[in-house]
Amino acid sequence: PQPIDPKDAALGAGVFAKVRMTHGRDGQLVAVKTYNHKEAREERAVAKHMLNEERLAGKLQHANIIAPQRAFKGNGCTELEMEYAPGGTLEGFVKKLGRPMTEDEARKLFRELVDAVRYLHEEKGICHRDIKMENVVLDGDGRARLVDFGAAKEGGADSFLTSMQGTPAYMAPELAQLRAHKGGPADVWALGVLLYNLLSGGAFPFWGKSMDELKRNITSAMLKLPANLSPPCRDLLSRLLNKSSAERLSAADVRKHSWLQAPAGEAAGEPR
Repeated sequence: PQPIDPKDAALGAGVFAKVRMTHGRDGQLVAVKTYNHKEAREERAVAKHMLNEERLAGKLQHANIIAPQRAFKGNGCTELEMEYAPGGTLEGFVKKLGRPMTEDEARKLFRELVDAVRYLHEEKGICHRDIKMENVVLDGDGRARLVDFGAAKEGGADSFLTSMQGTPAYMAPELAQLRAHKGGPADVWALGVLLYNLLSGGAFPFWGKSMDELKRNITSAMLKLPANLSPPCRDLLSRLLNKSSAERLSAADVRKHSWLQAPAGEAAGEPR
């Protein structure tokens, strides 16, 4: 991934906050996410995301996660400081690539994300609730790093949630049906959507011209996989995108799947 020009200090503006690049106390480049208190007072969702990230500041330490490490308040804002990743988003990387990733390319990045999600679920009891291509960045070593914990729920990985969070194209069937659901299996479904995206060059397993059509397809349409995928890869995708949350793999089981065990440069079960 090409580093972003350090002169370009503004890294982006999301729905809830703005992110800029600056120098931290040690002189290293850091990313700073800014929430406006006025917007937080006027918009409940902004306040919720701000408080979620503020509460998690300093609590998440993993090689494949970038989360706020320090929180500062002042001048009508809350600022969250975190590591800066120069490689941009995974979505941007795939667009520049201009083709589907090979299984070997996708495996490396996906393995790193599964490690991040397993850490969240098993060690922290946290579900992310907004896993998507735009919420994965690449660091200077090309490693995948999961970001944006505004929708994250502590204690939600294995308990039932009733609030609906996330991005429509990545929502699990139980969310599409507005059912109480566990956060862990919903995250695993989103991982399946992301892997499909990598292997198809940016397509989604389920789509719709309207929200109703999208929800209908997520809930009941048959999964169609790219024809060129190896049997182990097809098996993993079908398990990640299982419509039954109870039958879906856990993040720990995903990590043990044969497709993810193949060493770099050798795709499990792929024809040579």
